[in-house]
Amino acid sequence: MNSDFIKRGIILPLVAALVAGVLGFFATSIGLDGITPFKSESRVLYFDETQPSNDLAIDLTALKKGDIAGVLNSKEEMALRYCTDYSNLLTEASLSDRGTYPDGIGTAYVEIINSNSSKFGEEVIFASASGECIYKKTDEKTLKSENDVFFISPRAEKSMVLYYRMRGEGGLSSKYKAIIYEEAE
Repeated sequence: MNSDFIKRGIILPLVAALVAGVLGFFATSIGLDGITPFKSESRVLYFDETQPSNDLAIDLTALKKGDIAGVLNSKEEMALRYCTDYSNLLTEASLSDRGTYPDGIGTAYVEIINSNSSKFGEEVIFASASGECIYKKTDEKTLKSENDVFFISPRAEKSMVLYYRMRGEGGLSSKYKAIIYEEAE
């Protein structure tokens, strides 16, 4: 056998694997969550149930992704989570970080999936730790993109825009349906 083959074909890969294994062991044993690029506010377990306390309920900055923001109740009850994953929209709604908290001043943008749109009627009650807010349906719009949804700005002091991606011929369309609700007086 050629000594060059033994060095490059057998010994070098074994040494590289050994070094990588030792580095991997030390990297996992020292805990990478203390190192800045790996430090984050996200939780590892997706089913953690955290609820905001009464004094922080209206402050969006106090909510973390996946936190329960409240409950939407119309024809059926649906949990409202702050910036939840699209995969969770089968059973709950997602409050966007591009708007306000539903019972705060401004417009709250809430994403649902089209199959859940039938759960919302002419009136929606938002319930949270800080109380209840009743919204009445005022308008519906079909929009070209999700960005167009965030340009909807109702005149009411407190409003909510429920939106979802419409179905197309081959699955999901690029169009969105927005249902606009304003606070009932």
